[in-house]
Amino acid sequence: MNQLCRLLFALFISLGPVVLPLPAQEARLREIIATNRKAWDVPGVNVVAVDRTSTIAIVSDGVREIGGKPITPGVVFPLASCTKQFTTAIMASLVDEGVLAWNDPVRKYLPWFKLADPAASELVLVRDLLCHRTGLPAHDLLWYHTPWPTEEVVRRCNLMPATAPFRMELQYQSIMYMAAGLVCEKASGKPWGELVESRIFRPLGMKTAGVTQPDPAKAETIIGHRANPEGKLAAVPLYEMKTPNSAGSIHASAEDLAPWLKFLLNEGTVGERPLISAKNLRETWTPQTIIRREGLTARMNPHTEQLSYGLGWVVQDYRGHLLCQHAGFIDGLRVHITMMPKDGIAFAIFANREGTRMNAALSNQLVDHFLKLPPLTDWSKLFQEIAADEESAARREQKQLEVARRASTPPSLPLARYAGKYEHPAYGVMEIIAGKKGLEWKWNGWNLSLSHWEVNTFKIDTDNPQLLGMFISFVVADGNVRLVRFTGLEFTPKTGE
Repeated sequence: MNQLCRLLFALFISLGPVVLPLPAQEARLREIIATNRKAWDVPGVNVVAVDRTSTIAIVSDGVREIGGKPITPGVVFPLASCTKQFTTAIMASLVDEGVLAWNDPVRKYLPWFKLADPAASELVLVRDLLCHRTGLPAHDLLWYHTPWPTEEVVRRCNLMPATAPFRMELQYQSIMYMAAGLVCEKASGKPWGELVESRIFRPLGMKTAGVTQPDPAKAETIIGHRANPEGKLAAVPLYEMKTPNSAGSIHASAEDLAPWLKFLLNEGTVGERPLISAKNLRETWTPQTIIRREGLTARMNPHTEQLSYGLGWVVQDYRGHLLCQHAGFIDGLRVHITMMPKDGIAFAIFANREGTRMNAALSNQLVDHFLKLPPLTDWSKLFQEIAADEESAARREQKQLEVARRASTPPSLPLARYAGKYEHPAYGVMEIIAGKKGLEWKWNGWNLSLSHWEVNTFKIDTDNPQLLGMFISFVVADGNVRLVRFTGLEFTPKTGE
């Protein structure tokens, strides 16, 4: 058996990297990916890399699920917030048609649109929705696991105060991208999902890509993982996305993203056919809102002088090169897309583990690799040090909570007296149920038990990062619950309950 046959045979029978194609010059690429996956204890990784004319490589390393089948290039992942670049590309196409302008007032399309600040409501532009400068913080729990349709979620934002001056500070915000999808619909007369499918998926030949969660019977889907309370990696259910969402519902495989990345590098052209003008597509990776290079941001970007948010992209310099990237994550999964438009290289990283910084470390290593730059930083080491420091800080914070805790103080009321329904104008109604095993908290898609912490404060029992370490505190007066505090919000007893 010659050397090539032995290599192919070994690849066929192993769970190691499966690469399409298998050029010898990409051995280093496969090595980088496999080394990072193992160092960060990620079950499975897919990477697709392209230049303007060809797919450089699609590398699959590891497994779809712990103890399961090998991961393959056709496995479909949720792109989560990497959906945002598709939304801004669609908007660029509408700007080309003249039915939308980046600086149009949002109320031109959504007359009902409001923010808590009346002046901001009047001034907010389509551009403002896309570069996170409305002054509204994330409020992810207004969309994550909630039953409300898109317009209802957007409408509820006017009930939440701004936490930064209008247009003065970046505060990452997915709900404003949901509003952008509604703007697309009003400007074009077609739903956002239909626009994505007709203007991007079909022309680019993205066969398994979809604007909602795929049917597992028709597509090979991924399994996400996160560490459980004991620190052991475990599979988690996929977050259901059955309704198109312009902030985060697109699903696609590594194979699907190859033509999308080439399309971006070719500035909106497929072959000889321009689908979006170069001018308006480039606008999406033009700096809009400054990202201050300080603290953790500075530590993670030691070779960068300027960072900004564009329209769906983080835009920065890197050792004399233009770098555009964006991350996306949802339950148990992470995606990272990186583009070097002037150098004509782009790639995407898919990982089936939540709470890992592998994607950022691997992205930086691949940038060095593709640009043929001598490495100045051991990226995996740097990001592992950052992760270790974050874990240490979390342990210190938990220890401080434990020290301050008055664990021996019992609830001031019988548990049954805490039961009831409590409402917030934006966040809706939560219900507290007193059962045989203690208190239970029900709110939107959540149904979790509560553990007594101290006096009238109870801790939510969950390993979901969105709620991990959160408390429900009851304000009691004259033997009755007058107020419930949760994540800085105040819920009052529901009238008539």
